[in-house]
Amino acid sequence: PHANDEFRRVTDAFELLSNPTNRRKYDAQMQKDAQRRRKQHEQERHREQKRRNQMHREQQERQKKHNKMVQKARGSQSRIMKFSTMEQFESSILSSTKNNKVYET
Repeated sequence: PHANDEFRRVTDAFELLSNPTNRRKYDAQMQKDAQRRRKQHEQERHREQKRRNQMHREQQERQKKHNKMVQKARGSQSRIMKFSTMEQFESSILSSTKNNKVYET
């Protein structure tokens, strides 16, 4: 059964391609199919590139947010770690209130 199907397939192909008119139609259809496949491939490549660009932009935004958080945390750590004793903290508070005079009305 398999050999019979294969023989029929080869015979059909020979009949199609041996006729010049049918051969031109076949070739034209093959070219259209190839163009369609190339166009689809190009569209897929374009979509994939857009997706990668979007992922890259999102990654950059996440990195920026992360860097800002790290900078903020480092800044607050430096203020916290500035005072190793309560006396230093109180002294700092007192000196800052002396510099910022409060006027009563």
